[in-house]
Amino acid sequence: MRGISGFMGLVALCMLGSVALAASPLDGTQWQIKLTTSAVKTPSEDRIRFEKGRFTSPLFKPKGFSTSNYTLTEEKDGPVIWETMQTSEAEGTLSWHGELGGDAMHGVASWRKPDGAVVNYNFAGSKVVEPSAPKPKPKTPEPKPKTPEAKPKAPTSP
Repeated sequence: MRGISGFMGLVALCMLGSVALAASPLDGTQWQIKLTTSAVKTPSEDRIRFEKGRFTSPLFKPKGFSTSNYTLTEEKDGPVIWETMQTSEAEGTLSWHGELGGDAMHGVASWRKPDGAVVNYNFAGSKVVEPSAPKPKPKTPEPKPKTPEAKPKAPTSP
């Protein structure tokens, strides 16, 4: 009995290890999103990035919201959900919650300012696909210039 439970523990440990090593479907991607809020008529645009388990929002970076870790939840037959929280000493906290569906994403970013005011943004966007660099064409041997062939001399009569 003790051997079976030890074996099961080993199997569980191996499974956890494989989950921890699995790559995030977001890692190495960028997303062009539009953020809207009821307070502002014109949507703001951002190009959020997921790289090596970290999240960056160039739109909020100038306000002191630096790169943060993100978590990912993948449920069988359900959406892929990601979350992160960014902090700024001067501007408060910014909590992101997004759902991924193929090459589309939507969610909510909630900004709690130091005075307690909360601004909720809805966002939606799509995955940015960078054009791949053109592949170098295989070198084909250049045709050699044709040299005029020497014509056989006609026999001369004696």
